Amino acid sequence: MGEIKISYNYTQLNISGNEIADTETGETFDISNSVLLKRTETGKISISYPFYNFINSKKLIDLIVSGIKDVDLALLICMSANMSKGENICLKNNDAPHSTGSIAAMIGQTIQATKSKINRLIKLDLLHYGIVNHRRNSGKVYVVNPNILKNGILSKVFLKEFFKGSNNVQNKPNMVLYGYDKYFHIDTNNLKKLIPSGIKLVDLALLIIMSSNLEQEFNICLDQNDKPHTSKSLSKLTKSSQKSVKDKLDTLVDNGFLHHGYTRRKKIGKVYFVNIHFVKETQSFDSSIREFFNDF
Repeated sequence: MGEIKISYNYTQLNISGNEIADTETGETFDISNSVLLKRTETGKISISYPFYNFINSKKLIDLIVSGIKDVDLALLICMSANMSKGENICLKNNDAPHSTGSIAAMIGQTIQATKSKINRLIKLDLLHYGIVNHRRNSGKVYVVNPNILKNGILSKVFLKEFFKGSNNVQNKPNMVLYGYDKYFHIDTNNLKKLIPSGIKLVDLALLIIMSSNLEQEFNICLDQNDKPHTSKSLSKLTKSSQKSVKDKLDTLVDNGFLHHGYTRRKKIGKVYFVNIHFVKETQSFDSSIREFFNDF
């Protein structure tokens, strides 16, 4: 669960005399040599996730435009719910490496259907399946390409063997950096809760796609021209029918992943907001967004 903190301004008050009294109890307090501050809310809040992944926004959009299947994208997100930090090895909740069977069980599909999706992800170079030298006892493992998604800012150097695009890190020869120009965070604690809830892969995929460009103050879903997304723009982006997209949007709203409504402080019409307890691009938000969402 993400921790929400309210931002305050503090103003020093002028003090007259050396005592103040509690108006309810009558108790007095000596305030000589003290500073009295008035606290007022700034209208901003922040939320932090204890465990999260980085998702590369630009690479995500490139995948969508190039036609990645929504169910394949959602599977990749599900497989990343518990990755070893800096290694991107896909793990079960007991921290043992995932197998095809355990992944199929996690998403509630057959091994054959799951294997087909995994093979497409491998073909797109989004997954590697093989032996990792320092984990040979585990046998073959699934490793997510850190160019699209990663757990931790830095990655272990062995990933260079499987995926291009890394940069060396000064004074850290065992680490490399897969840099992102733009990214958002996904709360993996809530992702782990979400997967067994029965959410459809196609609905999860749409939620992730909508998070690829988020407005800073309210977590509003924007298109690539920084205009609020609509069912029509999402239909065009995902190459799906507008009715199909609208049905998915309604499901996401009904289940609390999205809010569809207006902001008090921006006159931009009715827009889609992503739940800040699940994904975010920034640290600080307008405090009025608290009215829209509860934690999962």
